[in-house]
Amino acid sequence: MAVWGGLSGLPGGMDGACLRAQAVRADSLFLEGIRWQLAERPQMALDAYAAALAERSDHAAACYAIASIKAGQQKWSEAVVYGEKAARLEPENLWYKVLLAQVYRLTMQWPKAVETLGQLRGMDSSNLDFAYQQSDLYLVQGDVASAVRVYDELERMFEPCDEWSMQKYRLLMSRGLVAEARAEIEKISAYVPGEPKYYEILAQMSSKAGDYASAYRYYQKILALKPDDAYTYASLADYYRKTGEEEKALAALTRAISLPGLDDDTRLTLVSTFFGDRQGYEPTKREVALYAGLLDTLLQMYPSNARLHFVKGLYDWQHDKTEQALDYLEKSLRLDPKAYNTYTVLLYVLQAAQDWPRIIRYAEAALRLFPESTVFYVYLTLAYYNADDCANSLVYGEQALKRLPYVAGPDHDQWGTLLYGCVGECYFHSGRYTDYMRVMDEAVRTFPDDVLLKNNYAYQLSRMNTRLEEAAHMARFACKRSPNYYSFWDTYAWTLFRAGDYAAAYAAVRNALRKGGVKEAVVWEHAGDILYHLHKTDKAVDAWRKALELSGQDADTDTDTARLKHKIENRQWIEQPL
Repeated sequence: MAVWGGLSGLPGGMDGACLRAQAVRADSLFLEGIRWQLAERPQMALDAYAAALAERSDHAAACYAIASIKAGQQKWSEAVVYGEKAARLEPENLWYKVLLAQVYRLTMQWPKAVETLGQLRGMDSSNLDFAYQQSDLYLVQGDVASAVRVYDELERMFEPCDEWSMQKYRLLMSRGLVAEARAEIEKISAYVPGEPKYYEILAQMSSKAGDYASAYRYYQKILALKPDDAYTYASLADYYRKTGEEEKALAALTRAISLPGLDDDTRLTLVSTFFGDRQGYEPTKREVALYAGLLDTLLQMYPSNARLHFVKGLYDWQHDKTEQALDYLEKSLRLDPKAYNTYTVLLYVLQAAQDWPRIIRYAEAALRLFPESTVFYVYLTLAYYNADDCANSLVYGEQALKRLPYVAGPDHDQWGTLLYGCVGECYFHSGRYTDYMRVMDEAVRTFPDDVLLKNNYAYQLSRMNTRLEEAAHMARFACKRSPNYYSFWDTYAWTLFRAGDYAAAYAAVRNALRKGGVKEAVVWEHAGDILYHLHKTDKAVDAWRKALELSGQDADTDTDTARLKHKIENRQWIEQPL
């Protein structure tokens, strides 16, 4: 129950007896209101307080009680009216102003709240919470100077202290007032000499401002106070790095990671930060070598730390040491077999190396641990596809496609086009042409601007000799989007050939040859097929011969070579089966 400020007074006068009786009735109703409020019957309490005010309109305690209940009901306009009246009737009552300040704050009447808190500070200067609230409200209004001034006033009333100085420092830095923030730290540092925390802040500020000489002096002061502080040595290493003293930088950092009291992750973070936090900076070969040496030192110190092996694997991968990278990543996974990030990085490296059997092994293990993670379904789809296992590729690919709508960002497009491509081709090669068209129709609806999906779909439709008008439309779209890619022109030529438009097909295949297809057996074979149907048999045979010359380099099977020889020897086109 709140503290009320006492019952109403009993004013005298000529009709004093009447007024005293009225005051007694008002106080009696007020006490009844308190009883109802204690019984958690707020409406009955409000009625009693209102009746008290009807007897005595200047009953401040009743006004306060009503304001308190209305505030609890979030009826702010009424809470403000009664709260202001209570404070006006008894301006020296601390609790009335406390409630009023709270109501002003909750109704976002910042200037009134600030003013009321200032009055409260005058009434009870020892209550620091009033000052803190006032400073916060100045800050809400964007008045940093006034927010800081509150803490200055506290310091004059009492004495400087770390809490107030650090708060002022943070406020000033948040508004970019660096010089003022630095002055505040210098002031508290002079007041509390020998406190290393302030030297650390000043050293960092000096270093950021390019005043490396001052930064160095502060670091030396810190080390004089804390000679075995790893973080100071790390900061000193950063200083040496910025001044180009690489050997001293390495010595300071090595000292930092060798000191006791730091856990493995902190040591690794110190090393990673030292070399990784320079935006737009390309480390020198010497620095890269130093980083590698530090990683090796850490690995010798902590041979069972999974994260160290993970970082070393990343380092080796970035420096084209794929096999070494895989060794470290696999060891990291053995040390921490449930590390999601390690699985994803390891699989990425294995994909670049096209090691499909190992991808299958690790992706299946990861999927058992993380069955809802779509990326592992994607890897398995791709790996089984490249291992010529269409049955398993379809199992994982269909599962991945079901999850694709829940994938956001660039992964959705990258994974989606890959999945549709693999799943579609598996259906096609398995002779399930209806399923193939179902999947590819969905693919081009989902990714209507993907030229590769449309090109591949158009080519396979032309091979199936179905929906040729759609196939030609998709192939033409791909050529318009990527006019310099020979393969798209070859597809377009083949869709036109299948539709019987041999003249247009020849124009398209000539484009394919001019744009790089001259080195591809399949393009020459298509050119020969089109020329044959244009009744230019000699030129068709010449084109088939060029295809045969190239077929040893890019033919899929001996069947391709046999087919070309048959065409040349018999000077006749033959249908290529699906």
